[in-house]
Amino acid sequence: MSLQLFHPQIATRPCSQCLEWWYDDFQEPEGKKWKFQNKIQERRGHKFKRPPHVQPPCRAVTPSPCPKGCPEREHESVLSDKNRQAVEFYKRTKAMYGKNLTDEMASDEVLQRNMAVINDLMKAHEISAGVR
Repeated sequence: MSLQLFHPQIATRPCSQCLEWWYDDFQEPEGKKWKFQNKIQERRGHKFKRPPHVQPPCRAVTPSPCPKGCPEREHESVLSDKNRQAVEFYKRTKAMYGKNLTDEMASDEVLQRNMAVINDLMKAHEISAGVR
């Protein structure tokens, strides 16, 4: 979930796409941070395929600047349907100030723990984004 919050441009881009196409990603001038964008570079109005000799950022630099790491570990960063449902449930519950919870749900320790984890990630994202 942190990938979706902190790096949404990478979260929605499959590694296979990055390996095939040349994206408009770049390293900031001071060379410390990468800016990932979801825009494939174009030449003469056509999408530009990544030349075979040009590695994507995840393979060109060590350690990988990509928040996913490398294509072999992409599966670790994809939200499962179950986790996506948990996030949606968290959002609905927050929007309704918990009024959608039955007494049994409100006292469920697993639900409490899961909601707390999601809440911590959401707060960390708000702080990093300057939202208060």
